[in-house]
Amino acid sequence: IIEELMLGSIKIKWLLLIFVALVLSNQQYSYAEPIGLGFKICGDDCMLVKPPVEHPQLKDIFFENEAYSLNDANRKSLKKMAEVLKNNPSWVIEIQGHADILEKDSLYAIAVGERRSHSTKMYLVSQGVSAKRIHTIAYGEERPFCFNSKEECWFKNRRAHFRVVR
Repeated sequence: IIEELMLGSIKIKWLLLIFVALVLSNQQYSYAEPIGLGFKICGDDCMLVKPPVEHPQLKDIFFENEAYSLNDANRKSLKKMAEVLKNNPSWVIEIQGHADILEKDSLYAIAVGERRSHSTKMYLVSQGVSAKRIHTIAYGEERPFCFNSKEECWFKNRRAHFRVVR
């Protein structure tokens, strides 16, 4: 069963059968039902599981070609984001590292994306955010934000992107 949910302009597909199987495999929960933009999973107790969301206070940061070190503008943005995260201690975030098509081959682009997400995470940790609350993933050039073949477009693809996952 596929449950399709609309969140803004983003279509999120949940494979409910696998999701329920994973959650129910610990035999603590006995059923799941769709509720709004998430699922209510119940057994002796219930919990609400929601899909990851974009948050307006967690803005993308951008990098130069083949770079993963943070510049002053990145550090300034991340410092603000660290305060937002410290003020919302229940949030768990995902940092996605992205690259552009100029960054040699796809394996290299994934490695650069991984370094971008990791350096971003380490800066947030240095600002007092628990590392346990930050997950990283690298997409390399797989999920471009912009598709034009121009420098301003490539620059938008060299980014760390943030989502609240819990």
